[in-house]
Amino acid sequence: MPRGISLTEFQKGQAIAYINDGKTILEITGILKISKSAISEFLKNPDAHGKREKTGRPRKLTPKEQRNLLRQLKKRGASIPTAQRESGLTHITRQIAFNYVQRSKQFQFKKRKHHPKWTKNILLIDWRGLETELLPYGSDWGGENWIHQQDGASIHSAQGVKKWFGDNNVQIFPWPAKSPDLNIVENVWTMLVERVYGQGRQYENAKELHESLDSVWNTFCQKDIQNLYDSMPNRVFELIQAGARTAEETLKSFPMDQRYYRSSSNSLLARTADRIPKTFALQGDPSRSTHPPSSKCSPYIISPGRP
Repeated sequence: MPRGISLTEFQKGQAIAYINDGKTILEITGILKISKSAISEFLKNPDAHGKREKTGRPRKLTPKEQRNLLRQLKKRGASIPTAQRESGLTHITRQIAFNYVQRSKQFQFKKRKHHPKWTKNILLIDWRGLETELLPYGSDWGGENWIHQQDGASIHSAQGVKKWFGDNNVQIFPWPAKSPDLNIVENVWTMLVERVYGQGRQYENAKELHESLDSVWNTFCQKDIQNLYDSMPNRVFELIQAGARTAEETLKSFPMDQRYYRSSSNSLLARTADRIPKTFALQGDPSRSTHPPSSKCSPYIISPGRP
């Protein structure tokens, strides 16, 4: 019998019977045609014999290394080689890392999330908000010459989106690159976070957090953003004056992280001189609220209090 093979139940019974009969291990080996080491191992611990788990080849990645790899992949623009290098997984090949990520649930979710077929749906949801909230109420809130403000995100600057604005005669406020000072909704998000997490409030799960966000969002009224709206002419002026410098250097009343502006001040001035201080309207996120816009409280459009 080859070394390392476990005894059958019948052979175990025979070996025990021969031992009780006074036979030696060498004699039992000759009778049963089983190796001496197998008989000895069985007699040392009959109950545990043959029950040892087969470990097989150890995994290349420990659970901690797997978590670190996925954590690095969650960073925007991260690739598998980059995540592997940042996680210190130099002892495995790129193919091993790819095979694990491909089998992970996080990878499957990310692949579905960024699937090209989703792009059209997301744009349609965005356009639906523009059609139902921006167009019908823009003139009512901002007057005849209202201007729509949005940042330069790719979903906003896509050719299809620009064509939609052009077809519907919507004026777009020029948006320089990296200009958070011009986006007053950034301050609205800050106010939202302060109210949601005020006084050290914590949430047990995502559902509870979502309910709190929805509840707090629906409490925002026009008076909450009136001061932000009134600051728009000054913000544009300060940005033009600042040029390539940070607006924070001159706009002390509006604290922001220091950001550098890479757009031409003269170009911005030429495109905005005939509009300041015309009315500005800023679309929010209609999907965050189930309430229709009203003259007293609207989460959809940041609009003027005076013409």
